[in-house]
Amino acid sequence: MYVEPFRSPSGESLETILEGARRRASSFGNDLLVQSPLKPAVPRDGLLSLSEPGNEKHTVVRKIIPHVREFEDVTTSVTSLKARDAQLQLEIERDRQEEVRIRAALEAYQKEYEGALQPLQQQEAALRAQLKAMKRYHSE
Repeated sequence: MYVEPFRSPSGESLETILEGARRRASSFGNDLLVQSPLKPAVPRDGLLSLSEPGNEKHTVVRKIIPHVREFEDVTTSVTSLKARDAQLQLEIERDRQEEVRIRAALEAYQKEYEGALQPLQQQEAALRAQLKAMKRYHSE
């Protein structure tokens, strides 16, 4: 039985497609390794080998699972950081509102203090004048 060699819609042979995939994989740190029957599978550190001895089919060996887990960890970290950021933004806004409230209360107390202090200062000045007059009276 004759099987016609695979050709892509653009007319590329399977070997050309695999070579392109090898080049792209090497540019991504060999995350994806594509092997052909012409080049035997060489186990690399951390790679999952799907090839079997004597297998004539093209074999795709992927080192994706650790990257998927790493991506999930990063995604989870980013999500938790975004949630923490939102929580901190709410706390900052509450603190700002509390600061505005405290400043308003402080200004009100300061005005009240100044308002209460003025009559006391006038009373103190009157008492000092009276004391001075009494001292003059007793000294004569």
